[in-house]
Amino acid sequence: MAKKAVLSVAGFTLIEVLIAIALLVLSAIGVAQLVSVATMSVRASREQTTTVLLAAAKMEQLRALDWTYTSVGGIAIERSDLTTNVSSQSLSEGGVGLSASPSDTLSAGTSFYADYLDAQGRWVGSGRTPPIDAVYARRWAIQPLAADPSRALLIQVLVTTVQQDRQRPRPWTMRSGTEAALVSVLTRKR
Repeated sequence: MAKKAVLSVAGFTLIEVLIAIALLVLSAIGVAQLVSVATMSVRASREQTTTVLLAAAKMEQLRALDWTYTSVGGIAIERSDLTTNVSSQSLSEGGVGLSASPSDTLSAGTSFYADYLDAQGRWVGSGRTPPIDAVYARRWAIQPLAADPSRALLIQVLVTTVQQDRQRPRPWTMRSGTEAALVSVLTRKR
């Protein structure tokens, strides 16, 4: 009887080890890219949520101003807040309230129609240019509604990051990136 040759396999060959390492490296690169994309998405989502909340807060502030009728002796008289400064940290006199805004207030900082906020959404200034610590630019436009200018106002609020605002071509025409743009109609009620 002839002896059979016994082949012993005690471990992996060098080629098998190199292939396993290559697969591990490719998997790690894929996971790293996935983590990077997820991180950017979370950041953009946080920014979008913040801009929407800041826009909604300004919209509510504007909608809370007087735009109604007062009855004097049975006669309805228009009552409009045209003096509150809503671009300051706390509402104060000396502003323009619900007065019609210039046509370019959403495109550029305009006195009484723009304010600036830090990363936590705290007010840091107002006017034409953002302060050094501003992260968000918030602007609003107020126009009488053409169909009934004495009874209805069109209010638009735009919130963007200062960085996005510097990169945007002028004039502002539509929302991009993580900006928030809200529109509302405010009507006088009898």
